[in-house]
Amino acid sequence: MRWVAAILVAVLLCPAAVRAQTAGPAALDLTWSTDGPLANVRVVPRRQGEIRIDVRGREVLLRFGGPISEPDFDVLRRELPRFVESVGAGFDTLLLVAAPGTTLAAQRDGAGVVVAIRIGEDARVPDDPDDAIVTERAERRLERLRAALESQTGQVAVARGRLSALAAADPADGETLAQLGGLEQQIGRNRRAAELMDRAVAADPSNADFLAARAALARDRAAFVRVEPEYRRTSAGEKRYQLGLMAEVPVTPAWRLTASFDQAYVDSPSVRRPAGAVDRFIGMRQRGAVGLAHEGEAGTRTHIQLFANPRAPGAGIVREYLFDESRLFAGIEIARPYWDFTESLVADGTRDRAYVQYAQPWLFGLSARARLAANRYGMPGLADAARSASADGELRLPLDGVARGASIAYVFEGEYPWRISSRDDPSNVGTQFRPVPLRYREVHGLLAGYSLDWQRTFGTALPLVADLSAGPAYDRYGGRGGPLVGASLSWIDDGAFSGGLSTGYGRGVGRDASEYVSFGGFARWRM
Repeated sequence: MRWVAAILVAVLLCPAAVRAQTAGPAALDLTWSTDGPLANVRVVPRRQGEIRIDVRGREVLLRFGGPISEPDFDVLRRELPRFVESVGAGFDTLLLVAAPGTTLAAQRDGAGVVVAIRIGEDARVPDDPDDAIVTERAERRLERLRAALESQTGQVAVARGRLSALAAADPADGETLAQLGGLEQQIGRNRRAAELMDRAVAADPSNADFLAARAALARDRAAFVRVEPEYRRTSAGEKRYQLGLMAEVPVTPAWRLTASFDQAYVDSPSVRRPAGAVDRFIGMRQRGAVGLAHEGEAGTRTHIQLFANPRAPGAGIVREYLFDESRLFAGIEIARPYWDFTESLVADGTRDRAYVQYAQPWLFGLSARARLAANRYGMPGLADAARSASADGELRLPLDGVARGASIAYVFEGEYPWRISSRDDPSNVGTQFRPVPLRYREVHGLLAGYSLDWQRTFGTALPLVADLSAGPAYDRYGGRGGPLVGASLSWIDDGAFSGGLSTGYGRGVGRDASEYVSFGGFARWRM
């Protein structure tokens, strides 16, 4: 119980501790000076950190390493009316738009940035009709910036509404169409995203960014084959070599064919068979599935599958509902081949399941996922071998304000049997055994994670991503706990191939509470 209490206290205090460390948004000090046709604006955050500068014509975009406060930026327009047209800010970004007829440059200066604005000799008069066009473009860019900031801070519905209004006002605005398409892709509405990307390219066929974004979306939706090998060894002496294959082939923009196949070679020194015998098992097992997936206009997905193993066929259907800021899944599976424990794998056991799952990508800074399920396990000669309820979920808090790429997560997995069938044990007259070795378990874990992206962190062209996670876990019902450790290194390329390697270690919190170590990976080919 003390382990559980410690983990719960840490989870409850973690958000407060992180917010205390980040100390809220950083204030910005603004100073300026003028010298005839030249004005210098100096922006200095009161807390040191990375500052990125992007200058585009009369616009300069400053992105800081953390959130910034919002002082009265309009003071620049009041004090420098000939030089500054507008200023916008939100979350970690500041956009400054210089007045028409000026040139603009920006460079780092100590802990801040100096923006130099110079009035040109051919500056237009303020009431030039072209100025209205330039001002409108600046306002639209500010609106797009606000939408980007809103999507970054979890206000996806607000950002989508803002971009949709801009697209309705000007259907030929490629920048807005492309940004809205990217947001729809982020939500998961790939059909709508593809349509918007096509419209953006039609509006500006020479824009390399639009072409690259459309090509990236096409790659994500292309047919693929994925291979997943894995080796797993437990402290009980069991070894499992497993190879998984899966493929998806688009038939139309809305329909896709799916298929999967798994083969496992198992060497277990002691396995209880459904009839009661206990012996060593060395052999192969297979399972497979074929399916048809459909994506609706609003992103709603339906996936129907047929399952097969040497003992019994089965079927399943899952429905996925996409909202702007959350996802809801509901599914039913009948006689799905089940390999999570060795007795079921060896006997070609199955599981029936009905479940619902909810995912909230950003909930007050947290990403959250929760699933509830009712399960029924089947074994040869015993279609209703066991029944249970199960639950699992995760709360993840990013720590980018402390270390970019870091996060902390609370994970939960529990299973609660309410009926387990038993049979007479042939080796011990008068006793019984359970063909399905279910037990009450309720695992709580607290994992620290770190993701290192070579392209993002080091600014290189190397598409490598490393992920690390480690932390303690404890099984409340089993009264035991231990560490969970995972690591992976992935090559996430834009080309036809991507792949990676992974390893994991755990002790005391699995189905049989034994120690395990695993090595695996994946390779994926896009067609």
